[in-house]
Amino acid sequence: YIGRAITYLADKYHVDTNKISAIGHSNGAMMSQRLMCETDLLQAAIPISGPLMLDVKTCPKAQGKKILAIHGALDENVPLNGGYGTKGVTNIKFAPQSQSKAVFEASGAEYTIDVVQGADHSLAAIIDAVGKRYERNFSQEAALFLGLAPKY
Repeated sequence: YIGRAITYLADKYHVDTNKISAIGHSNGAMMSQRLMCETDLLQAAIPISGPLMLDVKTCPKAQGKKILAIHGALDENVPLNGGYGTKGVTNIKFAPQSQSKAVFEASGAEYTIDVVQGADHSLAAIIDAVGKRYERNFSQEAALFLGLAPKY
């Protein structure tokens, strides 16, 4: 479904398919990483508060792509270092963010983990903490990483 939606929108709006990226939070973060791993749809991704949840050693489709994984240091829903969350609504054992990094780097992708101190799982908390840490807001940081804005 996601592949067809992206293809439809790219065709309809004449989007350069070499510049499609994703930003996702929690399950959306896990989905964006899975798309990076299994398809050629995305060139870059910013997953927030969610690791790659595939039992794989490599993601050949990710070669040459880049990922900026942002995760709150205080996340108790999807723990940064993996395991069961104490505040989550599921009983899922999450993979550690470091495992996602290892899989993608073994595949030839650039993978950066940005641990946000003082932030939990909440997207609002992460956006707020990133804004306080830099002279730019979260949207500006994302645009810089994705190559949508000049570095200043």
